[in-house]
Amino acid sequence: MNSKLPWPHPKGDHPVGVLDFDLDDSSRASPYADPPHIGRRLTVTAWYPAAPTEGFLRRTYLRPEEVADGVHSFFNLLQVPHDHQVAIGAIETASYANAPCAPGPWPLLVFCHGGGLYREQNTRLMEYLASHGYVIVSIARPHESGSYVAADGRLVRMSPRIVGDTPKLNELLADMTRSMHGPVFQERLELGHRVAAELRSVWIGRLASTWTEDQVLVVDRLLNGEVDELAGKLKSEVGYFGMSYGAHISALSALQDARARACVNLDGGVFTSEPIGRELGVPMLCIGEDAHFALTAVGFNVPPATTEAMSATEYAFARADRIAPLHPVYRTTFLRSNHGDVTDWPVLASTPGQTYDPGERAIDLQCRLVGDFFDTFVRRMDVGFPEDTWRAFADALIVHRQQWEESPRSSLELSASHGSKDQAL
Repeated sequence: MNSKLPWPHPKGDHPVGVLDFDLDDSSRASPYADPPHIGRRLTVTAWYPAAPTEGFLRRTYLRPEEVADGVHSFFNLLQVPHDHQVAIGAIETASYANAPCAPGPWPLLVFCHGGGLYREQNTRLMEYLASHGYVIVSIARPHESGSYVAADGRLVRMSPRIVGDTPKLNELLADMTRSMHGPVFQERLELGHRVAAELRSVWIGRLASTWTEDQVLVVDRLLNGEVDELAGKLKSEVGYFGMSYGAHISALSALQDARARACVNLDGGVFTSEPIGRELGVPMLCIGEDAHFALTAVGFNVPPATTEAMSATEYAFARADRIAPLHPVYRTTFLRSNHGDVTDWPVLASTPGQTYDPGERAIDLQCRLVGDFFDTFVRRMDVGFPEDTWRAFADALIVHRQQWEESPRSSLELSASHGSKDQAL
């Protein structure tokens, strides 16, 4: 097999740089370390507009140790042959390692990977956004993310206790899937709260507040100028986005951080109760898998997505009484897609039929929707979102109509539910 799998350069105006750095927090715990201890070292990868790039080498997709020791567990789950895993790791991405960041200042986006996955899982999307003038950071958590190489060269292995939760977690995730696809809105709310409470018994529920605090801490450190390479090059406008469990963490981060301007959910579930029946206070974009396509084959009776039908996340990110939110919530279904089709997987898969076809179309959809959304609500640019964006992918998207009640909302009520972010706007 060719060890140099193709990897195109993004279409934006800026070349892309990438760097890794570690951030220490002496005040919080690493509960899945062996033994657990106080102190938490986060490894962060940043993608950014670079200038210049001459003399800098393109970054490989993964490090050899990660392919051998950690991330391979994800690829093994997908039954990726070992030689193809090696080829994936050796891909030369479009990012130039340690190239200097262009002057900026640039808006900041914070990405959270899925549970058990790796911080580079959406590299194509990161490079697209960086080439269009954003700084994006993605965080690896000690012994909680898929095994990874830290910026200081250490190999940080995922805890076996994370893996040990898998049987119980799978049972609870099946319940969560039922809560997301029930036919009655009120039943979704009630089951969603019940499942969220039960998820506190496994790592995915226990770590939700910790991962959220990680996100906000990284933003604090960056905006305080504590990372020399990016100091003075960032705006205070922040967008959060993530995939799967990481999408849920991104929503919690937007709830907590008054600097948040927008949030994107890439096929994420609802793992704790905070967003159930509650507005985030910022615009929200949800891109969900085609559950009828993906889940019917494994025993779930999910009807086909339609414009009039509820989306999977209908019971979250907006009020339980169905009164229209102050900020828009866009809910879409990506037709004929699986869960992994909102990652790099569509262009990494080794076997036809494993993912959305054509794979580049799936990447284009991710990039255009997320990029247009952040341009609109973080940068305040007019890029034709959402109408022009939906039109460009009319063959691949269902856009769910929001079924809000007509009851008016008083200015006092709006102020109480959105005050801090509205004032910052």
